[in-house]
Amino acid sequence: KLVCMIGLALVMPRLEGFPWPVLTLCQGAMLYLCTYTMDAAAGVLVVGLGVPAEHIFNAPYLSTSLREWWGARWNLAVSEGFREAMFVPLFRGLGGQPNPSNPQGKATSPLSPRLYAENGAWLAQAGAAMTCFAVSGLGHELLMVFLTEELTVEWGAFFLVHGVLTTVEQLARRRLPFSVPPVVGWALTVAVMLVTGEWLFLPPLRRCGLFSGVTEHYQGLYYGFLAAVGL
Repeated sequence: KLVCMIGLALVMPRLEGFPWPVLTLCQGAMLYLCTYTMDAAAGVLVVGLGVPAEHIFNAPYLSTSLREWWGARWNLAVSEGFREAMFVPLFRGLGGQPNPSNPQGKATSPLSPRLYAENGAWLAQAGAAMTCFAVSGLGHELLMVFLTEELTVEWGAFFLVHGVLTTVEQLARRRLPFSVPPVVGWALTVAVMLVTGEWLFLPPLRRCGLFSGVTEHYQGLYYGFLAAVGL
């Protein structure tokens, strides 16, 4: 991941004039690669302290749906926290009933419909999921205010949009008379992430100079290494 990050840092300044999806994809990849520090911290807990830990990110770029992205691959620690503290209580409070084969309501994803009954629980599930996205959006908006002292509502809107899209996606998959091929689901997921990322998520990070700062940092590491080895 370090090598990939340095490669992106060297390529970024040369992307001016390229179509916007290229820049969006590269900046999204850079943002994802920055998360390796979280996995590294988990590794320190395992190796140094003997504390059980799991990977926080599970190759989100392989997701074949938005539900899979948010519920089973992106920031799993937060996803699990939302499931336990918010989604399941809200789902039951809104009248949802656990799947008879899963009476305890256990789920691997806060948005997974397979583990819940499909007998009228749709609105309860959608309401609980939308609430989770709204709270996540508020948390991210407060984080941006803390970092930049700027209230943009872009991050809040990003998560609300994804809450709606994930709910619509789930409804479509339930109603379609056929299964969506994984490659089609993957392409649609990537397209949605690119468009909504360019529209709402990345602009605040660009304005606060995150990408330019990260690019300069990793370029410095690269040229410093070359100087150290005499190249």
